[in-house]
Amino acid sequence: VTLFEGGLFDTSNGLTVAFDWQELGSFMTSYARSVVPKGEGTYLVGAISTNGRCRDQDIVQVTQLSLDADGTGDWTRGLKTLDAAGLAYIAARSSSHSMLKPKFHLHLPLLNYWSGDKAEWRQFYRYAVGVFSTIFGLNMSLDQTPYVYGFDRATDRLGQPFFLSARRTEDAEVPEVRTRAGG
Repeated sequence: VTLFEGGLFDTSNGLTVAFDWQELGSFMTSYARSVVPKGEGTYLVGAISTNGRCRDQDIVQVTQLSLDADGTGDWTRGLKTLDAAGLAYIAARSSSHSMLKPKFHLHLPLLNYWSGDKAEWRQFYRYAVGVFSTIFGLNMSLDQTPYVYGFDRATDRLGQPFFLSARRTEDAEVPEVRTRAGG
């Protein structure tokens, strides 16, 4: 991954870090205990940057599929299905998650890192959004305007930033992070 430490406006000082999957999950679990205001703190790009930036033209390889669910979906059903399939993942609830409005990120490692062009990545990404949206029971409808795609399809940049889950206040609960090694 490429990590950025300076919050929302730090887009040029990324550091490529080679975590194994369990180490990345442990790092995210530990970070979730931190108290960090919204828009500040650490975010990751599930890709390798050539120059510490997160623009599409700066990305040499995408190393993971990262998906964003805002306000919909069944975390338990989805993770149970991924567990049964033996897939590796890191799932992290957002600090603003609630049972009425589930919010989480799902990260899945890619066995072969992606190094194609943006148009090809978008095709793969949107296919994956459909598959994993179905697995997690996310709302999808092509009858609405605008269309509802389940996981957010707009997070399809090659260098898409995802803030690590963290508490917003000292008395807030620690956001849940689950890590599973697997295929």
